[in-house]
Amino acid sequence: MSVSPSLAELQRWMRWAVSHPLGIRSVLASVSSAGVPGRFTPPAVSALAAIDRLAVYGGGYFSRLHGALDLECPRLAADLGQEEFRHLVAAHLLRHPSTSPQQFPGAA
Repeated sequence: MSVSPSLAELQRWMRWAVSHPLGIRSVLASVSSAGVPGRFTPPAVSALAAIDRLAVYGGGYFSRLHGALDLECPRLAADLGQEEFRHLVAAHLLRHPSTSPQQFPGAA
């Protein structure tokens, strides 16, 4: 029988899952869970509704950061086009993940 994770471990896992710019489904399907305890495995197919609910938070996280960068860099967004700008934002978030709810990713 596996041991239930502590609240802190569960919170770290959720933060990792919802803040990844690739999106929750992509992350659970393809990204290595290095540093995450082995008992945190992707939910079974029967828990798909839970993934959908979690994806709402992950999508909202990325959308808020994308929107903030769009407001800060409107000319760059216009020159690149929305699709390419979204790719640039995702690459930025992968390179400079948020370390605090109050800190903008990549900020000094």
